[in-house]
Amino acid sequence: MRVSARNAAVAAGLIAAVYLAAVFSIRRVPDGLLEALGGPRGIEREGGLVVRYLPPEGVDAARLEHSLALRRMTVRRESGRLVLEIPEVKRAEVDIIVATLTRGGLAFHEVIDDLSLLKVPHDTVDHEDFVAPGVRAMFERWHSDDKGQTSSSAYLRADRLAQLAGAFAQLQAAGWSPPPHTVIAVERGVGAAKSGAEHEEWRSYFLGDEVLLDGDAVANAVRSADPNTGRPVVLLEFDRAGGERFADITRRLVGHKLAAVVGGVVRSAPVINGAITGGRALITVGGGNVDRQEREADALAAVLRLGALPPGGVIEDQRWYPPAAVSMPFVLAVLVIALAGGALVGGAVGIAVRIARPVWQPGMRRPGRLPVRRLAVTLLAPVALMALGNMTLPGANEAELYHIMTRVGGGSMIQFSIVALGIRPMLTAFVVVELALLVVPRWRRVRLQPAARIASGRYVAILGLVFAVFQSYVSVRYLSEWARTGSEVFTSDAATELAAFVSLPAGTLLLVIVAGVIRQHGLGNGYGAVIASDWALRAVHRILDGPTPGHALGLVTLAAIGAATVAMLRMRIGGDREAPLRVPASGSLPLATAGMIAAPWVLSAFGLGGVLQVLGWIPDPSHLGWVLVAAVAALVPLWSLAVSRPAIVAPLALRTALAPPGWSGWRGATLVSGVLLVLIAAASTLSMATHSDAALLGEAAGAVVFAAVVLDLVDDLRARRGDLVMVWPLHQAQHAELVRRTLADAGIACHLAASHLRTLLAVFGPYAPIDVLVPAGSADEARGKIAALYQDVAVEAFD
Repeated sequence: MRVSARNAAVAAGLIAAVYLAAVFSIRRVPDGLLEALGGPRGIEREGGLVVRYLPPEGVDAARLEHSLALRRMTVRRESGRLVLEIPEVKRAEVDIIVATLTRGGLAFHEVIDDLSLLKVPHDTVDHEDFVAPGVRAMFERWHSDDKGQTSSSAYLRADRLAQLAGAFAQLQAAGWSPPPHTVIAVERGVGAAKSGAEHEEWRSYFLGDEVLLDGDAVANAVRSADPNTGRPVVLLEFDRAGGERFADITRRLVGHKLAAVVGGVVRSAPVINGAITGGRALITVGGGNVDRQEREADALAAVLRLGALPPGGVIEDQRWYPPAAVSMPFVLAVLVIALAGGALVGGAVGIAVRIARPVWQPGMRRPGRLPVRRLAVTLLAPVALMALGNMTLPGANEAELYHIMTRVGGGSMIQFSIVALGIRPMLTAFVVVELALLVVPRWRRVRLQPAARIASGRYVAILGLVFAVFQSYVSVRYLSEWARTGSEVFTSDAATELAAFVSLPAGTLLLVIVAGVIRQHGLGNGYGAVIASDWALRAVHRILDGPTPGHALGLVTLAAIGAATVAMLRMRIGGDREAPLRVPASGSLPLATAGMIAAPWVLSAFGLGGVLQVLGWIPDPSHLGWVLVAAVAALVPLWSLAVSRPAIVAPLALRTALAPPGWSGWRGATLVSGVLLVLIAAASTLSMATHSDAALLGEAAGAVVFAAVVLDLVDDLRARRGDLVMVWPLHQAQHAELVRRTLADAGIACHLAASHLRTLLAVFGPYAPIDVLVPAGSADEARGKIAALYQDVAVEAFD
């Protein structure tokens, strides 16, 4: 059935419109569009804080105005005052932000080690030493991981800030003085009373009076999570010069503490164990419950992004505005975006379909009973992953690992179970053996014969086991080294290490057995079922930990990508009497390999931009997503040429009633593939840029594979009814339609199992062959027809 360009355009446009409406229900609608439709603007739209500020005498108001505008403030002058509009400030953050703006921004100081507080007179009360009423002198010692040295210092601790100030005044009046060239600073924390209730407490520091680095070096600040505890922290990103300066400071202070002071209060003072490169730093927040810490971290991040106002100025007035409620202009703006985007997408798809003129190939339908047993066998994949994934690796501390993994990354139990390696070692072995078969001409000539595939399977099994053993060794050694640092995540002894070393390859082999059973007695491809199940279980695990709007957007994105993937995989393109080409002609390889073209942006996004300094150019990491989309567009014709060019299909086509595919058909297949793959990449990029949690389900390469596995399963449910048997494994997706036509000309109906997954994976999916299934009574004849088709045929590379 010929695909209607109009119907394709309407369907694509509707899907795009619904998707864009979902995106912009979360993403910020452009200000210009909202204002044109009569909506609010500025601080009235997003809400925030308006501050009326009188600068101190002698400050260049124009220069200050420009500096504040660079930090996301809207600034205007009124009667010698500056009116600052600070957007997206929550009401609970107002007091913290105003106080910090006037008391100074961020400053890094060296913490000076000093024990003089232990030498001043003390009063003993209940076996505790006090230097003043309510103020205790404390001693601390720490060990440097890098230099192996031990340092110590003394400080004062009290329940109230006024007590600390009074204690230092009392000590100085008695003749004590702080170390030279230092200032006394304080840090707020949360202690636990004997009743178990939390209470505020303060401690002192001696800081060097030199500011080593200030807030002008901060390019961005966002709330994040501590990688060890999962507690809220603020992640600082320095500009290039600031990052280099911070690395120099931390390199000099190895073994000592570096204090991050915000608003005159120490926020964090960690021990520096080594030079901190990469241009990032963490600042912890005060104690208390998690909600309070999150609010404080949000406020602190906002302050650090804004910087500080010049000292001596006065804030004469402040007013907080709530965000504007959703109103008709917002709804109209989202509707306009959805309709405009839907029209553009529908037009692009309609034009591509009109040019390529594809045919819709539905799945095979056979009468009979639903293959319930096969469906039950297929469910072995998620059941096995859940069961094996809960079998913790020998020696691993499940509670500690679960705490670390779930609090900082939402990891699943599979990540530290006996199936931690998954089936990756075997998949790697499949690809390595397949590439070897393609490289050696003698092997390439026989690689499509069943006997050759059986022989290659032996090498895959051996190589896969070698990979699994090697990866197991590396993983266990890594855990052992972790244990030697004092961590409790793994028990390191010879017997435990041996048990863990054996368990990981055993877990991989169990999953391989499950995949083989599914291929023989289940639905679809066994490896595909395991891959899709693992992907789905991780997604469900993360969502159940706490659903977010990003997860909902991810579901919408997955549905949109799934619809586009199914549409591609159902299409066949070629002349009326030509051998048709399957779509996508490039497979999903452009999605998986786009990072090669976008390598400079990838390096920059991961903090490795220094690698490019020799070129004198550092790309903007914020452009990475759209560079990847452009890379997909560039790679589609290249991969299509590699895996689907007419020469690959021509030798077999000459033995059928069909003419070899022409270049016009190849161009049509490449055009449709390119349009749909670029749209898939764009949808994935837009979703992940809108909300980070959308990446869970909306990542393009994973979503298209999941859709193909589901489509193969549905087709198997419809076709595997009765006595179908497998007669041939195909390893070139573009040969599948020729095999189907050859058998059809002989009056033999066939079902091509797992054909959609292999079409996407192309040459890199040898573990997912296309199984040709025919009725048992026609098996011998079908096997002979296919054997004759492949006998002594000239084979192209990447076939």
